[in-house]
Amino acid sequence: MRKYLDLLKTIKENGTRKSDRTGTGTISINGHMMRFNLSDGFPIVTTKFTAFRLVVSELLWMLNGDTNILSLQDQNNHIWDAWADEEGNLGPVYGKMFTAYPPPPAAFPVKRKHVIDTTSKPLFDKLSISTDNAKYTGSVITNICGDTFTVIGKDDSNKTYTIQFVETGWIKRGVNTRSIRNGSVCDQMVPSVYGIGCLGDYKNKKASTQDKILKKHWENMLSRCYNTHDKTYHNHGGKGVVVCERWKVLSTFIEDVKKIPNWHVKKFNKSYVLDKDYYGESFIYSPDNCVWVNREENNMYRVDAISIVAKSKTTTLYFPTVNKACEYFNISSTKFKSILTTNKKIHGFSISEFHSDDYVVRYGLYTNQIQYVIDELKRNPYSRRLYINLWHPSFVPDSGSSPSENASLGKQALTPCHLSVQFLVRDNKLDCIMYMRSNDCILGNPFNIAAYSLLTHMIAKECGLDVGDYVHMIGDAHIYINHLDKLDELLEREPLPLPKLWLNPDIDSIFDYTIDDIKLIDYQYHPKMSFPVAV
Repeated sequence: MRKYLDLLKTIKENGTRKSDRTGTGTISINGHMMRFNLSDGFPIVTTKFTAFRLVVSELLWMLNGDTNILSLQDQNNHIWDAWADEEGNLGPVYGKMFTAYPPPPAAFPVKRKHVIDTTSKPLFDKLSISTDNAKYTGSVITNICGDTFTVIGKDDSNKTYTIQFVETGWIKRGVNTRSIRNGSVCDQMVPSVYGIGCLGDYKNKKASTQDKILKKHWENMLSRCYNTHDKTYHNHGGKGVVVCERWKVLSTFIEDVKKIPNWHVKKFNKSYVLDKDYYGESFIYSPDNCVWVNREENNMYRVDAISIVAKSKTTTLYFPTVNKACEYFNISSTKFKSILTTNKKIHGFSISEFHSDDYVVRYGLYTNQIQYVIDELKRNPYSRRLYINLWHPSFVPDSGSSPSENASLGKQALTPCHLSVQFLVRDNKLDCIMYMRSNDCILGNPFNIAAYSLLTHMIAKECGLDVGDYVHMIGDAHIYINHLDKLDELLEREPLPLPKLWLNPDIDSIFDYTIDDIKLIDYQYHPKMSFPVAV
């Protein structure tokens, strides 16, 4: 990490003194670039200790879409504590921008989808019976429910067995001898909910709170479609609405709904519900057409809703319902309907109902920018549009308010320093270019380089690419005045060899990593140095 020391030396020798938001004062230079070949080793500062565990927990927190410090504190990570409000909120900071970038506020036409069920319940390969000669291996047993299973053989632990049910093919591991003897293990692929739904691999005792909430969504969905006593059945099952084959299995339903649009909003907002009509009237709940929307939108997207288009000489506006148009023009529904039927104008706009066989009027969906980059890399790796935007003018904090005040008002506690990230591929290598408008080069810079280098490794692994270069670009590169007293000591230290990064090879999705799945190997560093944080 000689390049890190070169940056500090350049700031020391060529920087100019400036005042700053914190009142501490800095010396800084405008415009600096650092390039790291990730195949040469993981670029983490070695001339002082950098807490890689904190880098990892913060990045995973962001990838989870979280913007509250409580889950960070659970990982003993307190780097954001000074800026949160009383409830731990930071406003729409990086996690929100990464995974749920807000859509434009106005509604617009969305292309209809006509979905038919092409899904199927999970299929299981028939397993061969083991030759381990264990007591129950090869036994064919009928359980207390009347389902027959074959004991395939001992598990790797040599304490439990793997069994496979004859009718559905469902495979269950970790079955103890007592359950085999008394036949108490049940086939979770047999329909047990309204005669149509089955649990699959779902285990209630091990399920997270989030998965238990999704189980309730699943049960309500099945009830609407198949329970004739449900008060909403007449609007769903009574009209022919069904659930696709794949979603009749709880475990695959839970797996799928964590991938459909707006999931990273839903997981932090209980008011979001599953909507099957976002892309137009639909008679099936399926991963191909369902999205998460808030209850207000869910009520708007009814089949009988009347959409409105308003046109002036320069502008066209769309509204999913009459009520939304009335709100915009600040008139009563009675007056609006009168204008609609008499072809009068309102504020220079001609008003008419929106009718189209190909489009419906909807509000936009939130964008998971991380998932977008991964999907595009797999489809078109040489695209020049693999870009993540972390700046949103509507969320920039009020400079006259404190960070906690801004967070409590729905603004960002801190103005984002990381503004944009671009990924580019060359020779099957993934490069990452990250631009920072402002960079604290003693405390923040080592974290930022490590975090985005790690992100590059994780995305490259998921997309089957090698890592290339990480390019770190800075607008205002500065050192705080109260860091200068230890700067010479830091510059005198000689960089040590770079460590290697280990990522758990069994993890397929960037959103599935835990802190134990990411490690540095042979990280050598000089003694720790402490610097005050400018708040």
